[in-house]
Amino acid sequence: METDDRLLISVVLGSGWPPNRTYKWTDTRKLMDYGVENFTNTTISLGDNILTQLSIEHGQSDVCAISAPDSVTLLLNETEAVSITTDIPDTLSAPVSKGDAIGSVTLSIGGEVYRTYPVTAEATVNEINYAWCLEQLIQVFFF
Repeated sequence: METDDRLLISVVLGSGWPPNRTYKWTDTRKLMDYGVENFTNTTISLGDNILTQLSIEHGQSDVCAISAPDSVTLLLNETEAVSITTDIPDTLSAPVSKGDAIGSVTLSIGGEVYRTYPVTAEATVNEINYAWCLEQLIQVFFF
């Protein structure tokens, strides 16, 4: 059964064996009605409270931009409790490579983990080294 914003599929096994072949259609209709009446598409924002960048210790840059998940749309019942937990450090330690997983956002529904989404670095930040320090000194004193 398809509505404007959702597609419901029913599989009914062992229903309507002869001589009651019409039972499977009655059972399917009841399931579809239940789904339409009790479930709606719900958009859950995952990255609202996540900073867009983190500070870096011992890095050639002071901060690193991070990428967090935006939102997810799920078919939920209004009684299902949704919770979002984040596991992201306050600071990062260099080196950090673009795409490195630096944390996570966990979406739980009804107290059970539905999915964990990665939070990744959007840039590479190398560790401070002697060559970088020398380059910085040359730029300050000669340019």
